[in-house]
Amino acid sequence: MKPENPQPHPKASSMLTIEQPKHWLILITTLVLLGLLIIWSILGRIPTEARGRSVSISSGGVFLVQSPSKGAVTEILVQEGESVQKDMTVAKITNPKLGSVITAINATKFKIEQLQTEEVLLNHALIINESLFQKGLIAKMNIDKSKSTLMQKQIQIEEAKSALENLFTDLELNSFTNDETFLEQRAILESVSESIDFTEVEEALATVLSPSDGTVLEVLVNEGEIINAKQSILWMEYPPEPDAPELFFGTLPAESMGHLRVGLKVMIEPASVNPREYGAIIGKIEEIYPYPVSKEELQQSIGNTQIVAYLLAEGEAKTQITISPNLDPETVSGYQWTSGEGPPFEISSGTICNIRVTIDEQPPISYLIPLWRIKAK
Repeated sequence: MKPENPQPHPKASSMLTIEQPKHWLILITTLVLLGLLIIWSILGRIPTEARGRSVSISSGGVFLVQSPSKGAVTEILVQEGESVQKDMTVAKITNPKLGSVITAINATKFKIEQLQTEEVLLNHALIINESLFQKGLIAKMNIDKSKSTLMQKQIQIEEAKSALENLFTDLELNSFTNDETFLEQRAILESVSESIDFTEVEEALATVLSPSDGTVLEVLVNEGEIINAKQSILWMEYPPEPDAPELFFGTLPAESMGHLRVGLKVMIEPASVNPREYGAIIGKIEEIYPYPVSKEELQQSIGNTQIVAYLLAEGEAKTQITISPNLDPETVSGYQWTSGEGPPFEISSGTICNIRVTIDEQPPISYLIPLWRIKAK
């Protein structure tokens, strides 16, 4: 009788048919993923970004309205965003010294008038004495005395005129208006005293006028504040040039200077916009300042000390760039945004922004093999 052939256990057979293909599937998947990773490490690119700050500036440029003298701000007659015409009154500032100088000018004028009247009388007396001397009625000593008295009076007149000129110089140093208005008020003070309204003169000299047409970006002082000579009162922008968009003045770390070039793409994120919701303005580098920029140079081009402090924050050396935004007439702001439409409002001049510039792109493998990075360069 033949022995029966042993039958394979049905459970063991089932396990073999299930487990064997699974190992191959894992191996194939691993090899595919590894291949994709190698391809990405060679062909892929990891960007290196330089981050900085910027501010939007009108194409026409910006300027400051400054106080020529020390005083107390009594009125601010404009507000941020308001359009201003040249020679329009923008503020009024009081200086107690103005009134005292005007009073001294009036007193000195009166003194000069008196001295000139006395000079006329002395000159007339000299003529009479000379006539009497020719007739032998008086001694020559009287003629010499009359001439000496007349000369002393003339010296007093010249001294008073010099003092008056010094007072007008002092008045100019303590006034707040422009040169044209000051000369007009000086002419009034030099006229006949009886016709002068000294209160009106003092008020005119305490008036600050706009030196140009423009728009108020920021009021830099408060009513009641004591300000010094040359202190800025308003930060303003000139009227924009026709068909010229606003520019963005930005700063980046100085070590990124060697990687920058004109035309590089810039992402601009205004502080008034949520970048997660609306994205960033797309722009490009228009100009690169060739050296690390100083506080004084930024102050000259931008004017606002607070904005300059913002651009130079973190204390490291900075390089300055000028950025031109890409335009899109379909958006409310007029700029091209990464989100498409951008925010439902305009980006006003003086808006501070964060900026990002992609200065380099390297394959991922270069971070593992530095020689690859050198080869790529």
